[in-house]
Amino acid sequence: MKKEKRNNQSDVIFHYTLQEKDMPEDERIYEDKLVELFRRQIINLLDVVELSYKGNPVNVDGFSFLSERGETYRLYRKKET
Repeated sequence: MKKEKRNNQSDVIFHYTLQEKDMPEDERIYEDKLVELFRRQIINLLDVVELSYKGNPVNVDGFSFLSERGETYRLYRKKET
């Protein structure tokens, strides 16, 4: 853990090592480890919470990074038909 100070505010920075063995190959959708980290975290959250908009449940099937709003990543594999 590292503390960084900018504009008289202190931030705590965490670093995580993303290892290949953390996730079986058949469970990955994307090669990008950061995308997979967030994808798995969102899926884990959706196992225990329900997202809503104005009190109505919302079905979520993907996400975008705020820095890359034009790119949407799927949470789940496309189903074979």
